[in-house]
Amino acid sequence: MLAGLGVGAFLLVRATTADPAGTVPADFRPVTAAGLTWSVPPDWTPAPGSGGTVSGATLEGVHNGAPYECGGSSYLRGFTAVALVGAGVPLGAAAEQFAQEAGANFYRPADDVPPEVRTTPPRPVDAGGAPAQLVEATVRASDDGCLATEGVLLVLAVETAAGTAVLVVNGDTAGGPPSAPPVPDRATLDAMIASARPAGGI
Repeated sequence: MLAGLGVGAFLLVRATTADPAGTVPADFRPVTAAGLTWSVPPDWTPAPGSGGTVSGATLEGVHNGAPYECGGSSYLRGFTAVALVGAGVPLGAAAEQFAQEAGANFYRPADDVPPEVRTTPPRPVDAGGAPAQLVEATVRASDDGCLATEGVLLVLAVETAAGTAVLVVNGDTAGGPPSAPPVPDRATLDAMIASARPAGGI
């Protein structure tokens, strides 16, 4: 995944069986943005400013996983952010649209061949007592020698007092150059989803 979403970076996505339930590690740090609070690993770093847009909504609270350089460009092994899409937006539709658009537009290798994007139907989950819908998306892309060729994207749409907040959690799972850092542990991505709650409660 390229660093700096606002300048054309790309997400790599893959399916998961994550469920927003369970224990969040004690060393995770809370992040609050766009009406949502969730937690990130201690080695995921905040990015300055916003992370670009998805479906016209600005990504906020951006935190990046391990970075690496390849072919004169910067890449990331993971990424998380949230966007507020407004009141009255159906949760499942918001999550599915985010997953499709992120997969199709944020990740594209140097040969510009569109990646293969597959999403599961939205399924209801609980986010700290708030209604939520989770979509799991997979993307497989051609190997350009730098970007990962497989990864995971979890998209959680949560009903908050501010409107529908959509949380994106991404991690590479395969590909990239031999010099790239390890891909994020799957439990790490699951824990971030598990930690999501409306800011200030419901």
